[in-house]
Amino acid sequence: MAYHGETGWTGKASLAELIDASAALSKYQVGLEYLLLDLHGLSDEEIRGDPVLRGSLRLLKYSRGRELINFLSSILVEITSEATPEQIGEWLEAIGAYLMAVNKEIDDQQYKQTLASVFPTQFEVGSLADRLLTRGRD
Repeated sequence: MAYHGETGWTGKASLAELIDASAALSKYQVGLEYLLLDLHGLSDEEIRGDPVLRGSLRLLKYSRGRELINFLSSILVEITSEATPEQIGEWLEAIGAYLMAVNKEIDDQQYKQTLASVFPTQFEVGSLADRLLTRGRD
C-alpha cells in the first residue's frame, strides 16, 4: 500500500499491533502485516522504477502541498517521457482531475504555466488541454 496523506504515516501496520493481547497469547496471534510505502519518508532518489511509476509516485508524494509547483514540470516530463500523443492527453486529463481534487495550494494559472512550459504548443480551443484548464478554472 502506498500512503500519500498530508503528513507521514502514524497508524499501525499490522493486526497484531491493533489487538492488546497478553504476552502468553501473543505468540498465537496472527500478525497480518502489510507492506506500507510511506512516500513522505522517501527522498526522490529512493523512488525507483520505470518513468511512469517514478513520476506517479512523486506526483502522489507532492500532490497535496505547495511544493508541488517546484516538482510538477519534472513529474510531467517523467510520466509522459515514453507516452504517445494520445497517452499524453489521457495522462494530463487524469493528473489535472486528481490535482483539482486534492491540491489546495496551487492555482489554475500556476498549473497552466507549468503545462505551457512542459508542452509549449498552443492549446486549441476545445482541445483536451483547453477543456482540462477550463474545468480547473470552473
